[in-house]
Amino acid sequence: MNTTKMHEFAEVFAFAFVKAYTQVFDSSETPESKPEPAVEKAEKVEPKATPKAKKAEPEPETAASAVTLPELRSALGELSKAGKRDTVKEILAAFNAKKLSDIPESSYAEALKMAKAAA
Repeated sequence: MNTTKMHEFAEVFAFAFVKAYTQVFDSSETPESKPEPAVEKAEKVEPKATPKAKKAEPEPETAASAVTLPELRSALGELSKAGKRDTVKEILAAFNAKKLSDIPESSYAEALKMAKAAA
């Protein structure tokens, strides 16, 4: 943007700002002279009784999918650090996986359970 266009833009912006400012702050009405809006009285409404909702119990599939890859990685990493690398390989083999990311997400909970049992 060249300086001429910037100068024109600044003038237009300043003009619009001054116009908006005068409309808001220099109006002939003062807060005391403004008429109060008519307020209708509302009837008091009692809330209706609603039946208590039953607590939704998590489905077994939902609980199983709650285990994330980082959680499983952490658990298997702890086993590996503890010198149980063969156990980690057995857990992976149980899911026909060569690496952790090969385990299906639906099996994370079962793999985590196996890792915790081996710890």
